Amino acid sequence: MNKRISLLALLAVCWLLPPSALAWGPRGHRLVGLIAEKRLSATAPQALSFARKLLRTTNAPNTNCEATAAARSFADVANLPDDFRQIELALVTRDWHFVNIDIANPTYDEGRDCPTGDCVVRRIERMRELLKDRSRAACDRESALIYLVHFVGDVHQPFHTGFGHLPNGDPDLGGNRVTVTIDGQQRKLHGVWDSSLIERQNRSDQQWVKHLMTDVLGDRDPETLASGEVIDWTNESHEMAIERHVEDGTTLDNVYIKESTMDVDERLLVAGLRLARVIEEALK
Repeated sequence: MNKRISLLALLAVCWLLPPSALAWGPRGHRLVGLIAEKRLSATAPQALSFARKLLRTTNAPNTNCEATAAARSFADVANLPDDFRQIELALVTRDWHFVNIDIANPTYDEGRDCPTGDCVVRRIERMRELLKDRSRAACDRESALIYLVHFVGDVHQPFHTGFGHLPNGDPDLGGNRVTVTIDGQQRKLHGVWDSSLIERQNRSDQQWVKHLMTDVLGDRDPETLASGEVIDWTNESHEMAIERHVEDGTTLDNVYIKESTMDVDERLLVAGLRLARVIEEALK
């Protein structure tokens, strides 16, 4: 068993819950990484420099620990964990991307919602510990950093923290079984929040960063927005999942789309700011 698989065995026990769709589409995860880098460049350039050096260590996360000459940004690696969890030896990681909280329950409860530790809340905490641990190999710290970039994004997607029920009582898997109509097209509710509300705004990455850091941030204090801990962020997302959950077959009206678009913009912004804070604290 090589070094990377040994690390996976150390970190997790396989807990087979129903699979969830990817949180945020590729664009959403990239934007969280870009916001974090922009924030770190202003508040902790040394931490950002070290993090970028870690991202040159290997081709992690995968089953190898081999050096790569290519420089990588947070945006470059933000979607790797979604690819990695498709590998047979890494299927254990699939449940790290979400936490199953029934929308009938107002807040996260670890004993009920994450009893084995294999959920996004506990994985963020564990990866933060690994990134901070200077005794760990650079290869392991790089994997932890990549997972953090991804998982902090995941926990800010409301439907990665909440699920409802179909008329027959079955769980809807975070809206993955709820079909809605948006802009005349049928989509899954989960996918609407992953991608549709982002892509329909038709911005480049650069335009998105400017929009989030200027229009959405406004005159608010980034440090205040970046505050709180993982459970706080989870409860924020879950509250939004409760509010934005709709029944199967719903046509999303203009009010829902407008308000939810504002929600998505806010979640992307605070995810990036909070990711920056987590990395700065781990690497300072």
